[in-house]
Amino acid sequence: MARSREAAPRQFAALVLVLALAGCEEGTTTDPTNVGPESVSVTAESTDVEIASQVQLAATVSPPSAPQTVAWSSSDQDLATVTSTGLVTPLLQGTVTITATSTVDGTVFGSIELTATCPTPRPVTENPVDGTEWENWVPDPECYDYVAQADISMSANTLEIQPGTVVAFEDDRRMRIRGNSTLLAEGTEELPIVLTGITKERDGWEGIELESTGPNHVLAWVTIEFASGEVPPTGPNPAALKIGNDVAVRLENSTIRESAGYGLRLGDAADFSGEGGNTYTANALGPAYTFASEVEHILRGASATSGNDLPDVVVSPNTIDTDTEWPFGSFRIEDPSGQNFNVLAALTLGPGVRLAFEGEGEELRILQGGSLSAVGTAVDPVLFTGTEESPGHWAGVRFLGSDSPDNRLEHVIVEYAGGLDPDPNRANLMVEFDGGVGSRLEVVRSMFRHGERYGVYLELDTNIAEFSGNTLTQNASGPLSIDAPLVRNIAEDNQLTGNLVDEITVHAGTSRPIAEATTFLDFGLPYYIKRANSAQWAITAGLTISPGVVMRMDPDMFLDVFAGGSLSAVGTASDEIVLEKHGADPWAGIRFFDASGDFDYLSITDAGAAANEAILTLETVDVDNPPGSTVSLTPNVTLSGGMFTIWFGLGDTFTTGCIGNVRIPPGDSAGDHCLPG
Repeated sequence: MARSREAAPRQFAALVLVLALAGCEEGTTTDPTNVGPESVSVTAESTDVEIASQVQLAATVSPPSAPQTVAWSSSDQDLATVTSTGLVTPLLQGTVTITATSTVDGTVFGSIELTATCPTPRPVTENPVDGTEWENWVPDPECYDYVAQADISMSANTLEIQPGTVVAFEDDRRMRIRGNSTLLAEGTEELPIVLTGITKERDGWEGIELESTGPNHVLAWVTIEFASGEVPPTGPNPAALKIGNDVAVRLENSTIRESAGYGLRLGDAADFSGEGGNTYTANALGPAYTFASEVEHILRGASATSGNDLPDVVVSPNTIDTDTEWPFGSFRIEDPSGQNFNVLAALTLGPGVRLAFEGEGEELRILQGGSLSAVGTAVDPVLFTGTEESPGHWAGVRFLGSDSPDNRLEHVIVEYAGGLDPDPNRANLMVEFDGGVGSRLEVVRSMFRHGERYGVYLELDTNIAEFSGNTLTQNASGPLSIDAPLVRNIAEDNQLTGNLVDEITVHAGTSRPIAEATTFLDFGLPYYIKRANSAQWAITAGLTISPGVVMRMDPDMFLDVFAGGSLSAVGTASDEIVLEKHGADPWAGIRFFDASGDFDYLSITDAGAAANEAILTLETVDVDNPPGSTVSLTPNVTLSGGMFTIWFGLGDTFTTGCIGNVRIPPGDSAGDHCLPG
């Protein structure tokens, strides 16, 4: 068969390909420099590295003929970072492993351990010049950026501390910002500023004092710790941070801790701003010292005041003249000579707030224009007490002419008060008329105990809008001293027993009449009807004496019932009503002037001390409008003590039944006045 000219070349090419493949199977010739990596070694000039510096690492791949390219990595990016060229930057103290891995074979690598340490901080040996900035040049917050080796005292400069900066003060060093100087220390939540002591113990350094009344100082996200508070060393009320009177400062989200004194001392009339949220903890003398008018600044933004050696914010009493709220906290009220704790605006106390007063002359005074709302809970009452558990250790809570509708005490305890003042009506709580204005108050579910005199004193012409569910006990002079017209405001669910003198003192007289319907309830203890301005107790409205009530009358005291008034004393067989003398001398008796009475299961004793010597006297004043005076008596009524049991005056005077020896007007007979019972 003939072949085409094109077939021969194709056959030749195929033969060449077959021969070539056969040759490859027998052996291949390669480039002798193409060698794989077997190991990697990493070296550095030093394995101890200071934070804020850098170290260059070198990686060597073996054998030398293998590719030398490596990839760098850090075992902890938070401790140290490494670049693609092996440049390491330490960030935090500690040991980190830096690894170089062959880019040709990921199973071949080498590593080195580096130890990062704090660098030597920058020394501060003189006062900063104006415009100085302290920077966070060491990223580890456990390392110091600066060490104050000298006192810092500025009078005309501005010092700015950058976020994250840590400044350590050598022992006994301090910072004072005076004159027109300004401290600007504004950190962040992630990068707080720390002002600490070289010695990590209380009293390691003196602390900071802001005296300058120039531009606003700023301390935000700042920690101040381990100070003594003696700035200046002779200053009173040591504190880690002292803010002077009239100083303007923004303090927020900061922590003051481990002070040998207070955490904060805040001066009077400070221009204190910021959102608050500060923490005052682990301080020897307590969280803070300040004035009553400044307390709200310390508490702003739910600042934390717990966890200190002493629990109280110490308060120097002065006048609160702007609306103020103390939502939480424990407070010790100092007793500076001649200084009163006056409230001329709204003061609101939250559940669990505790005020402890130091001295017997101290009282919390709510004056005209001021108000007090102290509303606790059954679990967290508001407490007013003394720094010593001794009756009369302080003076008490006193409302003087404060008629605010916001005045309310609910779930409140007032104890150990009533001291100093010779006024016999001193009490744990005093509600009084002053400057032509009567105080207004609601008192609900509260307790008044351990008073040197009374639990509560309520004065004439005050508005006791509510007095219910209260307990008055263990008071030396009795539970309650009250002007007679206010008895109607005392609800029956009050508990008044268990006092050293177990009687209710009622001040009565012509200036303290019963002019509105009033009921004397049985609280399980007697009423002492005490003579006020006169011996005549005027009744011009309905007076009801409940079954079981005992009334003890001052000597020579008259109970006078006038036209428009009435007296109902209706007891029961098991709960007789008793009217008797208080003390050794008899009282005068009951007189009706064109008025009426209703008596049953009533015992009147030791009366008739007046000139007419009668227990009951019935008079007609308006002879043209009979009947004059009428009294209903039953056989269950007993009268004793006077020459006459009943004295009938001229005119239309009647009783149902007559008891004992009666006196009849001349010309009348007993039947004219003693009606059948």
